[in-house]
Amino acid sequence: SGADGTMAHMHPVRRRGFSLIELIVVVGVTALLAGVLVSYNSQSRAQVALSVERAKISQVIGRARSLSISTYLQNPTNCGFGVTFDLGPSRTYGLIQFDNTTCSDLTGGTITPRETFRLDPAVEFGAGANQVGLLVFVPPDPTLLMEDPAGSALSGIGKIYLAERGGANLVALDVGFAGQVSF
Repeated sequence: SGADGTMAHMHPVRRRGFSLIELIVVVGVTALLAGVLVSYNSQSRAQVALSVERAKISQVIGRARSLSISTYLQNPTNCGFGVTFDLGPSRTYGLIQFDNTTCSDLTGGTITPRETFRLDPAVEFGAGANQVGLLVFVPPDPTLLMEDPAGSALSGIGKIYLAERGGANLVALDVGFAGQVSF
């Protein structure tokens, strides 16, 4: 009650929006979260591209092995099928048919391209030990013959190195003696 005994009416103060400080805090937090999300999104996009390329290369190697076996009786002059890797600026790999007078030797043979694939723009070939430049499946087993990028024979497990553009996050696909691919 008021000083004169009457009831004073109290009117609640009504706010008409947000204060400047509240708006600045909301905009700042939103900008911070957006920055973190954009950074995370570009890193995850490169990781996905790397995984997709590993799977695609594995499929092409599997196709080469399968074609070597399935076409063996159809074309006895065909030594087999394989995959080449161009580690240069073209960043391509391709399914090839290999013909030679001696199928157990990769030198002097004829390589006929069947299909070419380009790496995702976010991915490039890396470098390392036992790097594969060419692999060929020679039927009927099929026997796997591999060469490094310089043309020297590889034995044991060959490796195909992939990295995010700029060389970050290097990963390897291992190709075993019978063409099994693991990563």
